[in-house]
Amino acid sequence: TMATVRAAKSSRNNSDKVGGNNGEACKRLQKELMQLMMSQDKSVSAFPDGDNIYKWAATINGPINTVYNGLKFKVALEFSSQYPYTAPKAQNQ
Repeated sequence: TMATVRAAKSSRNNSDKVGGNNGEACKRLQKELMQLMMSQDKSVSAFPDGDNIYKWAATINGPINTVYNGLKFKVALEFSSQYPYTAPKAQNQ
């Protein structure tokens, strides 16, 4: 969608604000955002929450044929400048 494209462009434009050794993490997150946008898997979506590439909002749909079918799980993810060598912090929304 256009909102998705704007979010990706906004994230790219804000990479200049990151600076220093954060550049590798920023590039990795931008790459992963593009992979998610191009993915055919609609059970998971995740996008930067606003203009900050290091904070994402994610939605995971419960798998079909499980007790979780039909449920949506919303998660806030916060990535560090050490990503992907350190796991993001996750919190229920």
